Amino acid sequence: MPDWLRGRCPYYLVCTENDFDKSEMLIKFCIGLAKPFVPPTADMPLRFRYTTYMGEQHPAEKKVVLEFCPADMPDLSEWQREKLKKLAGVRYNPEKDIIKMSCEMFETQAQNKRYLGDVVDSLLREARVCYLFYLFLARTHRSNMNRTQPTSSRTCHYIPGITTSSQNPGSPRNG
Repeated sequence: MPDWLRGRCPYYLVCTENDFDKSEMLIKFCIGLAKPFVPPTADMPLRFRYTTYMGEQHPAEKKVVLEFCPADMPDLSEWQREKLKKLAGVRYNPEKDIIKMSCEMFETQAQNKRYLGDVVDSLLREARVCYLFYLFLARTHRSNMNRTQPTSSRTCHYIPGITTSSQNPGSPRNG
């Protein structure tokens, strides 16, 4: 340490020559552990964000934030992506095309992460089920449209697809 600095620095800034050698060794060790940044691939569409307070207890430490882009989700048609955006509601940001959710219900970050994963699974399941149900209804409606009805039957207007026949002995309109 230079002589002009002695006595002017607070005690926590004073380092000896030995301390500098230790810090250089620590820096070299940490540089060896560093890994280059690899952006997420298509196999990892979910991005989790955690907050830590360096070992101190804080109420917000258990919070986990999840972000994902509906376009990055695998095996979704365009109709299913639109349904997913509608199911997400206000959590969907149309400017960035990102769905963002957070959870701090549970005591640990791992539990909150697991819960958010389950929520995303249920959203995807619902988007897919609704699409399959829509296809089922469309196919059923198309097949009902192709059927020919007998001329002696009347269509019930309040329940689609139900017909009443004048030949039916139990009908209240048979006189």
